[in-house]
Amino acid sequence: MVGIEADFNDSQLEDSESIYANWGYAEDYYHHDSKVDWFSTLRGRIGYAPRQNLLLFVTGGVAMGRIESKTRFEVDYTPNDAWDTSWSSSARDTRFGGVVGAGAEYSVASRWSVKAEYLFVDLGTKTNVVNGTHVNGDAKTYSVKNKGQFSAFRLGVNFRF
Repeated sequence: MVGIEADFNDSQLEDSESIYANWGYAEDYYHHDSKVDWFSTLRGRIGYAPRQNLLLFVTGGVAMGRIESKTRFEVDYTPNDAWDTSWSSSARDTRFGGVVGAGAEYSVASRWSVKAEYLFVDLGTKTNVVNGTHVNGDAKTYSVKNKGQFSAFRLGVNFRF
């Protein structure tokens, strides 16, 4: 069996990471947040029906989504707080990529079915650049790679037209 499926998903997927380093004369703090606001897919499905009401399938296609990222670097100089400095950057962009997955669908009535599926979505990697200047005037640039990869496990109800 072959089919096409499209979906739109409001999302609150979030990820964050923090790093701390103490150099003796200064402490560095780094924090990065990433959030998938929404994503959508358009996929083909190919399936096999081992039983009359059961369909096992694989799926794949294109995906798009909006990802918001925020990055903050902070340097805390130990002897003199007047030298403390920080830089931040934020970005929100719509990205395009691919999606693959697999699942099972079970028919419960003539046009109704329930399903469970796993999707791996890859919206690509983008580098965010944070520029700043240390108290001594040295320019500093930090680059942060923001990967737009995530997994989704979904349960659903389908109506066939």
